Amino acid sequence: MLSVILFILCSFTVGTNICTDIAERTGLYPQSPVISGNEWAPKNTIFKSGSQDTLHLHSDELKLVVVNNESYGIESDRNYHRAGYNGISELYLRNGGEENFFRPDVSGLNFEFIFSGDSTSYGADLFEPRRAPMQLERLASNKVQLIQPRTDFWPLHSTITFELSGNRVDMIYEGIPLENAWDKHGYMGLFFASYIFRPQQKGIHFIGRSRSDPDGDPGRWIYHLPPRHGEEANHRPAGSNWDPEFDEGFPVSLASGISDLEYIYPFYYGVSGDHVLIMMFEKTDENAEMRFAQSPTGGGPENPAWDFLFYNKNPVQGEKFSFRLAMVVKKFEGKEDVIHQYEKWSGVKVAWSE
Repeated sequence: MLSVILFILCSFTVGTNICTDIAERTGLYPQSPVISGNEWAPKNTIFKSGSQDTLHLHSDELKLVVVNNESYGIESDRNYHRAGYNGISELYLRNGGEENFFRPDVSGLNFEFIFSGDSTSYGADLFEPRRAPMQLERLASNKVQLIQPRTDFWPLHSTITFELSGNRVDMIYEGIPLENAWDKHGYMGLFFASYIFRPQQKGIHFIGRSRSDPDGDPGRWIYHLPPRHGEEANHRPAGSNWDPEFDEGFPVSLASGISDLEYIYPFYYGVSGDHVLIMMFEKTDENAEMRFAQSPTGGGPENPAWDFLFYNKNPVQGEKFSFRLAMVVKKFEGKEDVIHQYEKWSGVKVAWSE
C-alpha cells in the first residue's frame, strides 16, 4: 500500500514513466504477477519486478513482457514462465482475448543457439544463450534491452533491444566477438526461436521458389510445414549460393536441415485464429545471411516454432556486427495487408501479384 501511495504522489509531480523507472531501479516494488490476458492495462499501471527479471511494455494494440533467463510466477499457474527462456514471454492483443500468443511457459524471439559447425564445440551446452545470465534494462517507456556479456563456452557479447510501437515490436541484435572462436568454418550462427501457442495453422507463408530450379520457378506464395522437426527446417534467401559447413555429428538439426526452398522477399507470416504474426527482416550485406527457420513441434505437438537464423560469415574479434528485424502481430486481413506491413516498415516495394 505504501508503494502505491508513493507512486501516485510521484506521478503527480514528475510523471508516470519517470516514477516507474525509479521504482524499477530501486526495487521499491516486489515481483509483479503474470499479466492476465483479459486485463488491459491503463497507461499509468506499474509494470515491473524489482529484481529486473521482467519488464513490461504496452501500446494501444499490444502488451508484452520481456524476460531474461529467470523464471517467474507461480508454478501451479497456467502462465508460469520457466527458467531458461528469454525474449518476449507474454504477448497479448488488445482485442485478442486472454490467450498468450506464445506458449506461456517459454517465449518468443528467444535467443536459443550459438554455433560454428566445429566439432570442438559439441561438448558445450547446446542452449548456452538460454542458460547464461542476462541483464535486463529499461531504456524508455516503450524500449528495453537484454545484455549477455558472454556464455561459458562462446566468447560473444550480445545486446538485444526491443522497442514497441503500436502493433510492431522492433528488435536489434548487436554482437561483439571477444575471441577468434569461429575460425574453422569461418562463420558464426545465431538462432532465435518463437514458440507459438496452439495455432490452427502450424506452418508459415512466404514468397519464394525452389532452389533446385530457380529459372523454371519465378516465385509464388508458399505455405510450408516441415514433415518433422529438423527436416526442411530453414530457407535461404534467393540468389545465395552459400551453405554453412558442419562437422560430422553437428547437433542443431534446425540449422543443418536445409530445405529446397528460398525466399524472394525477407518476410514471412503465420496465422493463429483471427490474428497474424509477421516477421520482417532488414536485408543483410555480403558478409551475412538471414534464413527463415521453423519446426512443426518446436514447442510440443500442438506448438510450432516460427524461427530465424542469422549467419555472420566473417566474424572478427572486437568488431561489432548487428541485424535488425520487426515482428507485427495484428488481425489477419489477407496477404495484401501482410505485404503492406512489410513495405511500410522496410520502405521496399514488393513487385508481386498473384
